[in-house]
Amino acid sequence: MRRLLIFFFAFLYFSHSGWAQVAGQQVPVSVPIIPTPLNALLYLPWDYNITSKKYPLIIETPGDGEKGSDVNKLLNNGLPDVIEQGHPPYSVSSSGDTTWFIVLSVQPASGSDFTGYEMNEWWSTLINSYHLRIDTGAVFAAGYSAGGNDGQGLYTFSNGGFSNGWHIRAFIDMSPGVIIYPGGTSQYADSKIWFFHGKTDPVTLDHVVTSYNDLSSAYPAGQSGTDFNLTYYNGGHGGWNTFYTPTWKLSIDSTRFTVSKPVGKSIYDWLMQHAITTSSTKQPPIANAGGNQAITLPVDSVMLDGSASFDSSGTIVSYKWSLQSGPSIYTIVNADSAKTEVKGLDTGTYIFTLTVTDDSG
Repeated sequence: MRRLLIFFFAFLYFSHSGWAQVAGQQVPVSVPIIPTPLNALLYLPWDYNITSKKYPLIIETPGDGEKGSDVNKLLNNGLPDVIEQGHPPYSVSSSGDTTWFIVLSVQPASGSDFTGYEMNEWWSTLINSYHLRIDTGAVFAAGYSAGGNDGQGLYTFSNGGFSNGWHIRAFIDMSPGVIIYPGGTSQYADSKIWFFHGKTDPVTLDHVVTSYNDLSSAYPAGQSGTDFNLTYYNGGHGGWNTFYTPTWKLSIDSTRFTVSKPVGKSIYDWLMQHAITTSSTKQPPIANAGGNQAITLPVDSVMLDGSASFDSSGTIVSYKWSLQSGPSIYTIVNADSAKTEVKGLDTGTYIFTLTVTDDSG
């Protein structure tokens, strides 16, 4: 018995065809990143399936108590808890228009923290594999407690640009457990951060004050496009859900600020004021070559299917199948089609590559 193994490579070669885009509620999602799959809760706005528009995105990182392998622990605190209580995030513009947010609440393993690099690889893969309609000029981060630490790493990493070219535009940092040291302030040029901290928090009060003071000193009065705020509230290491509730607005000026003076704003109003227009932004198409296959001679043909490839900001205009490695005995019937038969295969391992091109060339 002679066996053939056929492998297919593309930018993303796995799909989630069985996943339904459920609007108006949080659903658990997972991406098989090596070595450990990572979990998250994904929230899509109530009108997601009845429009074609793009939505702002918030990536939230949790505290230590919500880390682990049980994704339902994320519902115990923070933005997932607020959404579960019936208060999904939205912003109201000065003209009265309401903007709803997609929320991706991520879950590190117990006792671990995300690096910016890991976050980039993971959430970029997750977003692309689920084909989310995201306004790339309105991608934001938020984190509480230890999640504030993770969020800082994600935010500073994004300043250099994620692998998909996106940047996080602003960051809500609640009671973080680490200090942004003076030597690290160079990573925060053009940054927008709103810090929150309880007046009686015994855990990390000096961290927040030191971080705010160092950043404000390095970038006074909005230098380099920065915007730093620090809000004190009556309470300890907790109470974050109050500020995640979209009806909360800063009503008293207990905030130190460098630029925006967000009195009268919710955190979502403040985030959206830092969104940028990306009407001309073009995202690359995503090739999906399908799953690996194995056949046994005398069967000597397979079907290649790249029809799950997609382009979030344009139209795919061409497909190209080619042999990356393997025996030289084969025939691609139609190498320029989304679907094609490959026949005349011999014993061995073949690796085929799919390249897609969109209408921008």
